[in-house]
Amino acid sequence: LSQEEQYVFHIIEKSKNVGLWTREIKKHSRISGQSEITSILQRLLQKKLVKQVKDIQNKTQKKYMLYDFEPSDKMTGGPWYTDQGDFDQDFYHATEAVILETVDHLNRPLSTKPPTAVYVHKVLQRNQAENQKLIKIENVQQVIQTLVFDEKLEPVGMGGLTAEEGSDVKYRVTG
Repeated sequence: LSQEEQYVFHIIEKSKNVGLWTREIKKHSRISGQSEITSILQRLLQKKLVKQVKDIQNKTQKKYMLYDFEPSDKMTGGPWYTDQGDFDQDFYHATEAVILETVDHLNRPLSTKPPTAVYVHKVLQRNQAENQKLIKIENVQQVIQTLVFDEKLEPVGMGGLTAEEGSDVKYRVTG
């Protein structure tokens, strides 16, 4: 790598999983020409040292981050957004349906006990190979909280904890 490429690489590296867009890179570097910045970024892209990532909050800005970094959920919208930055309503509603079905199934007679967010996450992980989207426990908890807010689920047996305070909170379908 040239000295300029190394410098730009280290500027991008400091941004971690949030990335930087060209104007920010230019501002933090000693390189004044936009065409020179673009040229350096193209070489870093070709060498697979950095990658371009879309930010759902600023769809027209292309951000750069190290190739091996995963963009933050704040930047990509997490699994609920497509690579084009559009809300994936079908996937979100399908996830809600699996959560409601899992919770309902485990609250029927002959069932052991109401499920936790961790248990529901494990069920969703088993289905993950089909849709190729990574669903984290935090994503499951977000959907569960929305379902609680929409009064489709309710927390049970919390032992004085709020739903945000413990992953061992159990849920049941309302109504």
